[in-house]
Amino acid sequence: MGDVTQPRAGVDRSSWQVAYDEHLLNRSGSDGFAIFEPEGIRIEMDLRMAFFMHHLDLRRPLATPAGELRLPDESPKPERLKFLKYREP
Repeated sequence: MGDVTQPRAGVDRSSWQVAYDEHLLNRSGSDGFAIFEPEGIRIEMDLRMAFFMHHLDLRRPLATPAGELRLPDESPKPERLKFLKYREP
């Protein structure tokens, strides 16, 4: 997940924000578990994932290993994700 970031012009890559407090979610997205795998985990299927980014510009895409990901419009947190609690980094 350290490769999921939002590049910032004029800022050294080592200072770009990365995703944190990642959770793999069940099919409905109503439950999940935190990922604490510093070596990474191999996933060979479609999945749902949730994570936090502290300072995010919704107008700019995220950079991921699979390419750029455009972000949806801002919306309230869905009821199904209430189990996720934001903790400031």
